[in-house]
Amino acid sequence: MESGTDKVAETCSSCQLLFSCLIRMFLNFIILSLFVFSETIIIFVSLLNEVMDKKILEFVTFCVGAIAFDLKLPRNVVYGKLKCSGILDGYIVPSYDVLHTFSRPYIVSDLTEFMKEKGVLA
Repeated sequence: MESGTDKVAETCSSCQLLFSCLIRMFLNFIILSLFVFSETIIIFVSLLNEVMDKKILEFVTFCVGAIAFDLKLPRNVVYGKLKCSGILDGYIVPSYDVLHTFSRPYIVSDLTEFMKEKGVLA
């Protein structure tokens, strides 16, 4: 025959077990949610980087073409001068966010002046 304290102890033990299971389920849910959320963020950032890389590439192509047109030089020559002087990787690409907002004449003028300062243009 069970006493009253045994029933209370058994009930408390069952409640603790249930509570413990609920806590574990909740924590597993949170961890899974964070994992799914972080994977979504990683995918979004990756897609954003691809879009930005494409935009930067388009801007570099624009800069090379515009300078080549104004200086009446072949595009590959202009690209080589920008690349070897460090202007391409050290200025155009890192400054894309600002540079792409300026007008074509300003960009061409700015870059040709910089090319002169670097000694790749006379």
